[in-house]
Amino acid sequence: VRTIPFARDILEKLRLLPIRIYPCPNDLVLEASEIKAKYPIAYADAFAAATALRESAKIVTGDPDFKLLDQIVEIEWLR
Repeated sequence: VRTIPFARDILEKLRLLPIRIYPCPNDLVLEASEIKAKYPIAYADAFAAATALRESAKIVTGDPDFKLLDQIVEIEWLR
């Protein structure tokens, strides 16, 4: 697959960040779906919460929608 130079540049910059690209196995999809069913949040936010729970990690965000999840996952609020 050919990538455009811009996309290749972005991928190279992402590799320099202290982040991990997380795979999405079926059981994570189900965990995110359960969170989505219980809380009126975006599906992508449910994936962030499910991943944080799985990894015993906190979510760093300024998105007020995550206030709904502060009882199930640790949140570090951006100002």
